[in-house]
Amino acid sequence: MKALKIGTFVLSVAALPLVSSAQFVATTGGTGRLESLLKSVGDLIAALIPIIMGLALIVFLWGVLLYVISKSQEDKAAARSYMIWGIIGLFVMVSVWGIVTILSDAVFGGARIDSPPVLPRFTPR
Repeated sequence: MKALKIGTFVLSVAALPLVSSAQFVATTGGTGRLESLLKSVGDLIAALIPIIMGLALIVFLWGVLLYVISKSQEDKAAARSYMIWGIIGLFVMVSVWGIVTILSDAVFGGARIDSPPVLPRFTPR
């Protein structure tokens, strides 16, 4: 509990310069550190979405593989648990994605959210 309080205090103190940067952006109309930080966080989240969805798919497929190769009922139950959690993870992510798209359509009048985000690619020289 004490570590949580200390962590919250440190995070609050670290965020103070961001608040002053937000006031600077609001009064001057320029782009400040807060706006660039929020854009960076948004880009990071957009890049993590396909990775997290891929991990949920891998968890589901791992459960299927374990279920197929398992011989005992205990192993099948553990494999079934992997499959269920993989499906739940995929369902929640796709549902949230749909809800965000519906809210975006309702609030912003049809402004589309990129779905899925473009994955980084390797281009040979």
